[in-house]
Amino acid sequence: MRKSFLLLGLTLSFQIFGQTAPQDLEKLFRANPGLMTQSNPRILRDQAKKILGQESAKRIFDFMNGNLADVTLTRMKVIEFVKLNPGKNLRRVVVSGQSVTGLMTAAIAAQSGHKVDVYDTRMSYTRGIQWSSRQSVPDSLAAIDPKLAQDYAKEVAQDLILGSSSIKPDGKISPGLPPSFIDQPDPRRIPINPFDMLDEPVVSNVQTRKFETLLYDFLKNHPNVTQHKGKIEIGPKDPKTGEHIIREFDDVTPDGQKEKVFKEVTKRGSNPIVIVAEGAGSSTRASLGIQSINASEARLQTAGVVHLEKGGTIVTHWRAENPGTLITGSIAVKDSNERWFATDIDEGKVTPGKNFGSDPKAPAYVQERARLLELEFKRIAEMNMQMSPGSLKNVKVTGAIGSLPLQTFELQQHISSRAISGSNVLLAGDAVGNGHWRVGGGMHVGVVAHPERFRQFLTAVNGGMPLKSAVLAYEAEALSDTYAWVRSGIHNFYDNMSPAVARAAFDEAHKLLREGKVDSYQRALQLQFPEGRKATAAKKIRLNCSEIPLRVLGEL
Repeated sequence: MRKSFLLLGLTLSFQIFGQTAPQDLEKLFRANPGLMTQSNPRILRDQAKKILGQESAKRIFDFMNGNLADVTLTRMKVIEFVKLNPGKNLRRVVVSGQSVTGLMTAAIAAQSGHKVDVYDTRMSYTRGIQWSSRQSVPDSLAAIDPKLAQDYAKEVAQDLILGSSSIKPDGKISPGLPPSFIDQPDPRRIPINPFDMLDEPVVSNVQTRKFETLLYDFLKNHPNVTQHKGKIEIGPKDPKTGEHIIREFDDVTPDGQKEKVFKEVTKRGSNPIVIVAEGAGSSTRASLGIQSINASEARLQTAGVVHLEKGGTIVTHWRAENPGTLITGSIAVKDSNERWFATDIDEGKVTPGKNFGSDPKAPAYVQERARLLELEFKRIAEMNMQMSPGSLKNVKVTGAIGSLPLQTFELQQHISSRAISGSNVLLAGDAVGNGHWRVGGGMHVGVVAHPERFRQFLTAVNGGMPLKSAVLAYEAEALSDTYAWVRSGIHNFYDNMSPAVARAAFDEAHKLLREGKVDSYQRALQLQFPEGRKATAAKKIRLNCSEIPLRVLGEL
């Protein structure tokens, strides 16, 4: 089966290339360690041309396009050797956040020879969320370490056995996508374009906590990585370099914290490169004054786990209920006994009656709301799973985190105004922005797209590009990746709106925002969709800010 990909014990065959291709790779990786997790043949060829010359570049390109088994084993042998003998001028990397995005970027930095410190206030994983995974995820893992990709395929990802299906508001069931399976991981095909990545078919289901644990353990056993239970603070910028001073705290406690400031001095500066991967509510991003710009209307939602799996499938259900067309998505890893749900919800169905008072913090009110929420969650889940009413009456349900109860929250798309700060702080994952879960983009932006940008960033910095220039290049691409995710899911916030119409309106919103005519994507969309979420078409608008003061835009 596909989970038993051959990795170890491969026989190298260099008859065509002699010993020159591996030697060229070793020279290339020594000259620029940032390339050690890069497997794109064209990028490696272009870098080799600059560093080693045309002849070596051609050998490397031909070899990297050759037999995958030879390429895999050769790369890993060279990487292991160079990793133990890294360059002396590699800047230290600090990662804040140990969810998948932070773990991935830490692994890339470590495999590139950098010393890495990873900070988080938690050291275990309890989120019940499940994801749909595209082929680009194992391919991206294979660029870091082929065995890591193998372990992901064997221990984390599960084949989409029964495919995916959808249920329309009229009750008609569409079979959707057929069963899919993970192919042999091949880092040479990692998509550079985020739109291409999001267009890939789903091939498996993934439990978040298993994936995070796999990456956490990989870092735990890595000689270049130190994991901390603690936090970082971004200090002021160095007036000469524009680099932020970084303060790091181990063992976060309410009192008596001991500040640990690293003052390692290298040729390229004393402050580390920092990756902020703290999620959509990043406190570090807020402390830097980086705005999180609204990029859609908000929808009231709840998410949690029904402890009854019913097949390894993905099911999307559109419900014609107040206050409009509501969406439920569910996904399950086969044999997990857990089915993950994320769903729109009607506030009226979970609001306690007048006899429970109006104080949302009163114990009786809280208890009744929890009861109503569980009943509504089970009703929605039964419809999604095509079960008769009351089938889940005695089935356990839990919230999004561990055994905590269900909670409601507002889902709204956001994009950060910046993806960097100074010349050494980079934002990644949901800290840059977040879209609709139905796109399945959160995992892929955080695991594939932004880490790929970080690979390119390390290649540029270790290749001699000024840090300020490399940071700006990273920002442009990271924002573009998140924009692709948000744009792809914008139609899920508007009833009866086709994806094509909604995306065209979002492109117009982007233009208006960049021209300074509105202060958020949400406001631009409100101008185009005066009927709100029930809109069926976009209003063509023309604004001229030289004639219309910004202060009255809200009245248009």
